Amino acid sequence: MAAERAIGRCSGAGRTEGRFGLCVGGYQRAGRVRFHTRWPQYQDGRSFHPRDDYSITCSSTRAPSAIAADLERRLLVWYDQVLPRAQEAIRTSNASAQEAMRAARRLAHAARANAPSSERRGNGDYIELRGRLPGVDRVRISPAYDENPLRVRLELDDLSAEAALDLLARVRALKVDVPLCGTGRRCPRR
Repeated sequence: MAAERAIGRCSGAGRTEGRFGLCVGGYQRAGRVRFHTRWPQYQDGRSFHPRDDYSITCSSTRAPSAIAADLERRLLVWYDQVLPRAQEAIRTSNASAQEAMRAARRLAHAARANAPSSERRGNGDYIELRGRLPGVDRVRISPAYDENPLRVRLELDDLSAEAALDLLARVRALKVDVPLCGTGRRCPRR
């Protein structure tokens, strides 16, 4: 039973499923077989990597059932506990990236900017729009991450003093919640 389960897990191939890699021999590993974990991927193609990732090695001369039992005992028990956390982290990150992309598309329309592309964009990467609306230099959308919600940063250029005062009054009227550090100034980024 352990042999079938271990062999079945080594051949798993889905983007959201975990799987294992197998190395036989190699530099200073003659007569050894190494099993290492492979992790599911984010929608951008990067793989999840836990801090405590590890592998096991054993003698390649052992019986297959003994190798499978060793794999079950030393690696699969740990892996089965960590894999659901990895999958949840990936689901959360993918959802945050999709939410940021939807917000970026709406903001691009409002700022008369080109719609953003999701090509070659990492899940944690911010999305930057260059506006063609007078006075709007840049719009940067950062996806939610850990405890931080989705954030939008606007950079404005070449506003007259009157336009800047009008804009600041409108922002103040929105009652935007900006965390202060006890000094009356905004807290530095973490």
